[in-house]
Amino acid sequence: MSSHNEEEDLGDMLFGVDEEERAEQQEIQIREWRRANTAKLGYRAAYRAATEKKDYVPPEFLRKIVKDNGDLNGKRLKSERKLCVGMLQYMPLALYKLLEAMPMPWEETRYVDVVYHVGGVLTLVDDTPTVVEPLYTAQWGTTWTKMRTQKVELLREGGAFRRAVHKGDENVPPLDYGDYLMDLEPPPALQDDMDEDEDNAAIADWFYDPFPRLVSPNQIRGPRRPNGYYFTLDVIDALYRQASVILPSIEDRSFFYLWDLNSFYAAKAMYLSIPRGPKFQPPPEVSQAQVDEDWTEFNDLRRVIHRDDPRKPLFSMLTERQIAFPFLYSNTIEHVTTGPYHHPASSRVENEDPELPCFTFHPSLNPIKAVERKFAAQSETGDSVVCSASARQARARLGDFVPPADLAPFLGAAPLEDKGTKAALTLLFAPSPYNTFEGGMKRRVDIPLTDRWHCDPPDFIHVEEGADKSEIHHSYTQLLKQHVKRNLHRDAHKRVLEELADSDEAPRRIDRLANMRYFAKTKMDWLEAALQVMRQGHNMLVQLINMKGLPFVHINYNFEAKPTRTLTTKEIKKSRLGSTFHTIRELLGFIKRLVDMHVMYRLGRTDAMQLADAVHYLFNHAGTLTGIYQYKLRALRQVKMTKDIKHVLYNKFYVGGVPDGPGCGFWAPSWRVWVFFLRGMTPLLQRYLANLTDRVLRGREQKGKFEGKRITRQRAETDKDVNIKEAFRRELREMLPENVKESVIVTMDQHFNEAFRRWRKGATWAIPGLARPLEDLVKST
Repeated sequence: MSSHNEEEDLGDMLFGVDEEERAEQQEIQIREWRRANTAKLGYRAAYRAATEKKDYVPPEFLRKIVKDNGDLNGKRLKSERKLCVGMLQYMPLALYKLLEAMPMPWEETRYVDVVYHVGGVLTLVDDTPTVVEPLYTAQWGTTWTKMRTQKVELLREGGAFRRAVHKGDENVPPLDYGDYLMDLEPPPALQDDMDEDEDNAAIADWFYDPFPRLVSPNQIRGPRRPNGYYFTLDVIDALYRQASVILPSIEDRSFFYLWDLNSFYAAKAMYLSIPRGPKFQPPPEVSQAQVDEDWTEFNDLRRVIHRDDPRKPLFSMLTERQIAFPFLYSNTIEHVTTGPYHHPASSRVENEDPELPCFTFHPSLNPIKAVERKFAAQSETGDSVVCSASARQARARLGDFVPPADLAPFLGAAPLEDKGTKAALTLLFAPSPYNTFEGGMKRRVDIPLTDRWHCDPPDFIHVEEGADKSEIHHSYTQLLKQHVKRNLHRDAHKRVLEELADSDEAPRRIDRLANMRYFAKTKMDWLEAALQVMRQGHNMLVQLINMKGLPFVHINYNFEAKPTRTLTTKEIKKSRLGSTFHTIRELLGFIKRLVDMHVMYRLGRTDAMQLADAVHYLFNHAGTLTGIYQYKLRALRQVKMTKDIKHVLYNKFYVGGVPDGPGCGFWAPSWRVWVFFLRGMTPLLQRYLANLTDRVLRGREQKGKFEGKRITRQRAETDKDVNIKEAFRRELREMLPENVKESVIVTMDQHFNEAFRRWRKGATWAIPGLARPLEDLVKST
């Protein structure tokens, strides 16, 4: 029995060895086959990878195609007209990318990457500008200073700033870039003179360059940070000095007690309102529960109610105590976050005098007076009485210690400060991103320049005389409320956002289009791409109206829909194009105003200051200059937010002798609002417009089992009559031969209608000479 088991074990071992050898041989064969196959066919994969990457086409190709297309009139452009309507769904994406990549006030021109359809019916800006945040903020800081300086100079010279909000002629198409603008030299941009100040020597040569060349070790997208930047101390100090005019001036966190995000989160969770802070209303179910709440020991009327004067916020009120100590004073503690009790006191006083050394005694601090000793030294006896026994023993062990003559403090010979100590200490307490030497690149639209302005406590909000104080405080409160909601939503979805960032990103819509064989790439001026998008958008709307058969509706070149004559009631109903059509029309009109302002600047009719002021006016008055809120009510949020931003901006701009009136071109905060609005609206509008164009090009899809109109109660009788007549015709076709069908069916149809009418009246029907089978068929039906 044992010998039999040993034979089986030996067989299993041999079988296992054979399996291992067979597996190794298979792996060797697979590697050899792959090596041979790669050597034979590998060039195909390399050729495919080389050919899939499209080369940039000269912009003259696209310019010629768009100019030849014109308004898409003529028989030869019949296919382009249908294609133009089909591309309407991508117009929101084109507007969003166009607005995102617009030139800044310090840029005369801006060249962008473009993906375009080879038929010239769609132009997409494929450029997401990424910048260095300290440099970008400093550039807007110099723009702020330049505009305020020009306002003061105009006041001294006795002049006034003239606002130039241009609107193009509604009957004139957008200008052709090659004929009117290509050979013109643009006016000088809004740039500050950096060469006059020695402190800006580190940044004067490259401050406004789109692709700056830095001196090592300074670098942007260099070997140290391939997708970031690294600056030295003198560069960061110069940038911080230029940007300090728009940066927050309060960095001591003790000033923000009960005025930070955690306090506002607690107030929102408990449905309370910090005095002079944003108010968060409870949901309806909570409000009703508070109304129906029974009397408890907290709301008993027999207890003494303590109320502080809300006009004197120096005293701690009940609401502030509930937020500071929610677990002690509040009966609602769900989702409540508590902030720190206090922050370390800051004893730093900024030294702005360049003549003073870095470490000095500031006169604002309490003076330390020299006090002379006016009493006699204590005797040994008194000392021994006062001192403890351990102190007397230690003194006895030390004896009379005499320090050596060459004794000096540690690092006493080293200088207390050098050339960069003062700047380094200033940057140590500077706000982000000026407290670091390196960082990553950011998109321009993701950099908030003024988000800290409305976060200051109310005691630090300065309102000039003559200004509407209540209006300004209301704008501050509304912006702060939006800031709290935005950060609360971001913190709640932080884990989801991190998971999305770690996951594989789906290809962008522009990348999917660019990979098609019908699209090509080029690089051109932003203004030329904008003019092409305006021409293409007008063609899309006009061709859509023509396909719907609405010749009495006219879309002018400012994208305003007007009737060509007085319409009848039926024509009015037919011309209802829907909110999606009018939303994209208003957005096109909004961007058209922006493009017209840049065209006037490039033609030399306005300067860079007037252009910046006009753009700022457009972004902050979109509610009056356009009617987008009539078709998309949610746009009122953006209209109100830009209005509040304008009030806060003017409250800080028109101070220090700067006169009121037009001339403020700081449009970056309101520009971000509309870019984010278009970014959120793009996928929605794309889906809605795709449905609209599908209905126009292919017709409506029949929903349900039966084709045609549904049989309602109103159509019931008529449907019976139609079915009877159809059944009569089918039987007639089966009876008659092929050669006599058409003529006899027309005659018998008339006989059947007459017989049907007489039957409805109750009269008899008879046709002399009619064949008996046909007469029986009519009567039986």
